[in-house]
Amino acid sequence: MNRIQPMAVVKGAYALIIAQVKDATIAVGRLGECAFPAGYYIYLGRAGGGLFQRVQRHLRQEKRLRWHIDYLLKQAEVVEIWYTTEENPQECQLASAAAKMPGAVMAPTGFGSSDCRCRSHLIYCPRRPSFKNFVNLLGDAGRNVKRAQPAFFNRETGQRKRPPSAPTRLRNPTRSGQPHQ
Repeated sequence: MNRIQPMAVVKGAYALIIAQVKDATIAVGRLGECAFPAGYYIYLGRAGGGLFQRVQRHLRQEKRLRWHIDYLLKQAEVVEIWYTTEENPQECQLASAAAKMPGAVMAPTGFGSSDCRCRSHLIYCPRRPSFKNFVNLLGDAGRNVKRAQPAFFNRETGQRKRPPSAPTRLRNPTRSGQPHQ
């Protein structure tokens, strides 16, 4: 049985794994019209004021369109979250690793990276990206990266489920609400 605990405010960095079912052209704030081919996207972000709260916001359907990712998420679906609560999470380091994944292509220039020198914090992959590959590309920095299904962040109650003590592979990605390492 999973115990529900109040959510602590923790800093962290995250990767939203996003499925885009069909080709789309979306107006993305000041970036203008951007083409999003069908496939998967990895969006890299950080949250200095609350990792779980930030991911919950991304998962909500009703929200003010504030960040570039908000525009894409109106038409696409978050299927998995990779995250770390390391002391100094570096979203740019995560973006660099994601860009090196097989088949990865940087998405629109400036997407999610207006506060750094990265070309983009959105990476396109024609096939679902591999968590194991991502962690390997991060080297030592990947040792504390975890993965979870959106249900783990339980956006309705503002609470999250406690991670299992010995995580394994995702068993059923459409129903499991448990994080995995």
